[in-house]
Amino acid sequence: AVIVVLFSVSYFSYWRGGISIKEVFSDIIVEAPLGSRTKLTLPDGTLVWLNAGSRITYSQGFGVGNRKIELIGEGYFEVKRNEEVPFLVKTNSLLVKVLGTKFNVKAYFDEKSVVTLAEGKVEVETNDCKNRLTLKPNEQVSYSGSSGLALEKNINTNTVKLWMKGE
Repeated sequence: AVIVVLFSVSYFSYWRGGISIKEVFSDIIVEAPLGSRTKLTLPDGTLVWLNAGSRITYSQGFGVGNRKIELIGEGYFEVKRNEEVPFLVKTNSLLVKVLGTKFNVKAYFDEKSVVTLAEGKVEVETNDCKNRLTLKPNEQVSYSGSSGLALEKNINTNTVKLWMKGE
């Protein structure tokens, strides 16, 4: 009985310690200054390109239970597949959910938000959870508060990525 009690206390302390650490993670902010682009690799191996004037924020514990980032501006993502922990991109108006894929998100404050899928599959949902679409490759969804979600098909994704080459 004493061994069971000691084991239970040790396990509870270990479990609670993990939760306490997750609660004190700091946010990491990466910005691409105006006139430049930034490329980075997230802790899970996902590649991110940020366009000028863009910023992502993610937890120091990224990959430990969640893979959520917040984006202001424009970013292109090549997400490492992980079916157990979906990759989430939150903007001022949309939430993009993916497992592993390549896509572009444009979400500057003064413009409509646009998600363009190059490979794989993503789910795009408005932040108010009222509208949701699943995109297939070469599809694009745009969102504005006044017109809602609008789907376009047969998009040339190479033109959407020209900003990555400075064009």
